[in-house]
Amino acid sequence: MLKKIERAIIKYELIRPGDQILVAVSGGPDSVTLLDLLYRLKDSWALKLWVAHLDHMFRPEARKEAEFVKKLAGDLGVPVIIGRKNVPLYMREKGLSAQEAAREVRYKFLHWAAARVGCAKIAVAHHADDQAETVIMNFLRGTGPAGLAGIPPQRGKIIRPLLEVTGEEIRQYCREMGLSCCLDPSNLQTVYLRNRIRLELVPYLQKINPNLVEGLSRTAAIFREEDRYLNGETEKGLAKLARLEKGKLLLNFRGFQSLPLALQRRMLRKCFVLAGGSGRNLGFHHVEEGLAWLCGDPRRGKSLRWPQGIILGFDGENIVLMKKDPFLPRSKNFLVALELPGETRFPGGKILAQWQKRADLTWRDITKGDAHRAYLDAATVKLPLLVRNRRPGDRFYPLGSKGSKKLKDFFIDLKIPRESRSSVPLVTSAAGEIVWVAGLRLDERFI
Repeated sequence: MLKKIERAIIKYELIRPGDQILVAVSGGPDSVTLLDLLYRLKDSWALKLWVAHLDHMFRPEARKEAEFVKKLAGDLGVPVIIGRKNVPLYMREKGLSAQEAAREVRYKFLHWAAARVGCAKIAVAHHADDQAETVIMNFLRGTGPAGLAGIPPQRGKIIRPLLEVTGEEIRQYCREMGLSCCLDPSNLQTVYLRNRIRLELVPYLQKINPNLVEGLSRTAAIFREEDRYLNGETEKGLAKLARLEKGKLLLNFRGFQSLPLALQRRMLRKCFVLAGGSGRNLGFHHVEEGLAWLCGDPRRGKSLRWPQGIILGFDGENIVLMKKDPFLPRSKNFLVALELPGETRFPGGKILAQWQKRADLTWRDITKGDAHRAYLDAATVKLPLLVRNRRPGDRFYPLGSKGSKKLKDFFIDLKIPRESRSSVPLVTSAAGEIVWVAGLRLDERFI
């Protein structure tokens, strides 16, 4: 098992010698195995490990599980961070399902904990069975290559060293090594779709194909590479056809028409995000509606309204995407691409950007330095970077704060005058996430 994990680490470049890693440990067999394996690699890879555990306050056993993880980490001599969050209350406040709320809160906590102790990586215990369940679940809901690509081995700071290991291999490892674990009874409740797939559908399908898990993991790997290729082709097309101008995203109409349908869909979705939207809010039907409008005669219709105030229009030569902003007259909005390396000018200022080796920086340089200088981890930020001013509903994870915060509330806390707030430049990723409120605060997910 140890050699298998090490091969996966090398194959996907999950860990570098000397890394500081936060290990998410629930107390179950998967995460206990993950911690045990990373602990065994600690010396040969010169790793510094931390353990993080969150009590979701769902079940009466949760406090005992937190104590179990605390003792487990203590026995290994690994420092531990224990958090507690009322997820049932959060679920009701946000209108989320139990699983959605737990996932959202858990990842917020893990990113906060990693930033607090200076860990560049967060190891979680997803394995091959989880991958198979995810592919099946996405397929049943209806999805494209991105959904069939399943769970990636790495996304930003999150790494998944166990992704090529099956659940049975993990259980066998626990038995052989005599590892004690906690068992979560909610995993046996078929009220959740994922549990029904795990407990009912997967065993049935394994009667037809005993190698189902391995096969679906292979399918996910194939789709992951194909999705990466299509995304790369989309980026190339955008570089040729799109430009930002006075807060608008302009996309050459004739060039867009010449693209295959698969790239047109991706390009519209990408442009929606670059114009200030969130990809999660743009459904398949929105994209199809946009394509149908563009395939007709867009000159006949004035515009098409998409979610989050994004307007899809046509100026006779270009497809135009822009965000209707209630804070500012349209002429005062700005959205520009950040030159990297280079100088980027925007209304009221400029930003100089360059590449820097992380090895040349200390943790204090990154987190405690000049407010007008920001260091971002290139592995966690989706390029290209953009510079814009605020938009309705903006949120980020201020460095040093526990969880996300509305940008509006952040400005109020810092007593930024109302009339000045729309002039503060925000550096965002290509995915639309705020990575730096320039001159004020970094987002802790991207350091």
